[in-house]
Amino acid sequence: MGSLRRDGFTVLEGDATDHEFWHRLVVGGTAHTVVLDMALHDSNTFALEQLRIAGFPGTIAAVVQRPDQADHFARVGVHAVINIYSGSGAAVADAAIESHDR
Repeated sequence: MGSLRRDGFTVLEGDATDHEFWHRLVVGGTAHTVVLDMALHDSNTFALEQLRIAGFPGTIAAVVQRPDQADHFARVGVHAVINIYSGSGAAVADAAIESHDR
């Protein structure tokens, strides 16, 4: 989160199970993008429902672990869905090579 803040982004953290957090996020009008990146798909789904209830007008992205989760979010209108495992192999290989070169 620190690097996002250093890059000039406003980063809001809160309890995803707190309906009031989502309401404040939407009413404040400062958030344009929300990234749902919790470990459990059900938690991300709950957060998405809270955003919809609060009337969030911005972009929603979600991280998933399985294709059925990606299909679900695509069906319900999430703008960007990323599978956590796509590209992770390349990232591990790059980190291993970088460590080896030191």
